[in-house]
Amino acid sequence: MNKNKGFSMISVVLTSLIFLLVIFFGLRIIGSERAKARDAQRVADMARLQVGFLMLYNRTASYAAAAQNGCDQAGKPVRVCNLAQDFPEVKNFKDPRGGEYTMSKVPDANSYEISFELEVGATGLSKGKHTLTPAGIK
Repeated sequence: MNKNKGFSMISVVLTSLIFLLVIFFGLRIIGSERAKARDAQRVADMARLQVGFLMLYNRTASYAAAAQNGCDQAGKPVRVCNLAQDFPEVKNFKDPRGGEYTMSKVPDANSYEISFELEVGATGLSKGKHTLTPAGIK
């Protein structure tokens, strides 16, 4: 009697398919968690920027000083704002994916607007574009 020892072609294909599905769904879960972590970092960055602008406001009674020699046009990156005296880390601020947080409104005496985008949403904020103002995140 000559019995085949080993796996049939069907069992090899099914095992490979199951293995690939596990890898696929595992990578999707990891990717989703990474997006959540990046969004959490963005929200934390906005909180830190808000504190930096508040420190400037407490010192000068205006947000307009941030625009001097820096973010004096809408669309400019936040990292060029004149906040270094109150918030030195601003020079290194970038989106976790390498993009820029941008000024959507030039800082004036009473307000500023910084735009950023969330990939999946975080801390009660939905996916999509958001704006940081002195009143908080909208």
